[in-house]
Amino acid sequence: MAKILIIEDDPKSMSFLQKVITRMGHEPVSADNGADGIHQATHSNPDIILTDLRMPGQISDLQLLNALRSASPEIGIVVISGYPSDEALRECKRLNIAEFLTKPFEVGFVRQVVDKLLAAKAGDKTTVE
Repeated sequence: MAKILIIEDDPKSMSFLQKVITRMGHEPVSADNGADGIHQATHSNPDIILTDLRMPGQISDLQLLNALRSASPEIGIVVISGYPSDEALRECKRLNIAEFLTKPFEVGFVRQVVDKLLAAKAGDKTTVE
């Protein structure tokens, strides 16, 4: 069972992602804003991070991405956005963000992305041992 951090301010999207992750047999960890997301990334030791790009609060989308990458340099990060900007897409590429989901997204695609990242993480562990 993997621990998946979901950073999402929209309650419907959060609930949807939590259900998908739970049905996959994984443990969802939730944060509804960037500051809490950064805290969870640092303290809950997630295997993957799914994060919305634009959320209310004092932390910008680019600050959030940079902080998440700094907190977890090797972790697979999936960015979720309904309105991706060119600047955000460039920053995702620069920060080696694993995947980008555009809202609305389908259950099958979320599952595929999570499975792919977990398989890559398992492969990295196998290589190290």
